[in-house]
Amino acid sequence: MFSIGILLSLYLSVQYGMRSSEKMCEPITIPMCQGLSYNQTIVPNLLGHTSQREAVMKMSFFKTFHILI
Repeated sequence: MFSIGILLSLYLSVQYGMRSSEKMCEPITIPMCQGLSYNQTIVPNLLGHTSQREAVMKMSFFKTFHILI
């Protein structure tokens, strides 16, 4: 199981690094993410979200799931 985590981390690092020319910094616009120790984000991010709007839609699923638990 540990080796799967290492391989996944390596894969994500390589994929993230390969697309460095496609990345763009932008101000954080997601209300629940404002007030962090940083105010910029990069898209696409490590999870593959291509916009902050997409990230919000994915987060809403987990927020709903968390309330159910």
